[in-house]
Amino acid sequence: DDDSGVVRDSFDVPPIPKVCVLADGLGGHGGGDEASKFAVEKIVDGEDKLTNQASVIDLIESVHKEICWQNRSGAGHRTMGTTVCGIALNIEKWIWFNVGDSRIYAFRDPELCQVSIDDVPSGERINRTSSRITQCLGGSDRQSSINVHVGEIDPREVSRILLASDGLTSFVRRNEIAEIICNHSIEQAVVNLLDLAISAGGADNISVAVIEPLELLSS
Repeated sequence: DDDSGVVRDSFDVPPIPKVCVLADGLGGHGGGDEASKFAVEKIVDGEDKLTNQASVIDLIESVHKEICWQNRSGAGHRTMGTTVCGIALNIEKWIWFNVGDSRIYAFRDPELCQVSIDDVPSGERINRTSSRITQCLGGSDRQSSINVHVGEIDPREVSRILLASDGLTSFVRRNEIAEIICNHSIEQAVVNLLDLAISAGGADNISVAVIEPLELLSS
């Protein structure tokens, strides 16, 4: 609400979604909110194409080029950009992907394992988030191409998957995240993670998604 600065909204998720994607617009660059919204919408629109790693890379690269074109043409804010991470869910082995420093974790009881790759200057990010990233979608004309990180997750081997922006992972320790993911329903886990990040300072945008693979596989 207006007093708290917290925006709460809701939306419908298809009974069997084909992709879960999270994007975090670049702070300090105009249009980060537009870039992140654009990226999510384009990836969701192209979810039927996400059938293998090559198709995932092609779609993410095309989104990058479209944001760069908007920057060059004046349709955007010249340097607007966004991180992105997500999971393609419509195949037997799920494909994870990321560009930037938004993270994907797989929970293999009792460990929470990071599967995404942080695009930050070497040595800058271990437990805390760097304020700099080495690549994103859009961002600058100097970044004509990107390296999309991709890999596979066997959904039968993990109990939960977490997608999170650095607004969570910069302020909440991994062991605290693991405890919440392990001991609460997915709905309550999301609320608790948001609350914990806010109570730890909440100095950055906080986006969180939790997937329970067995629930989707049984649908």
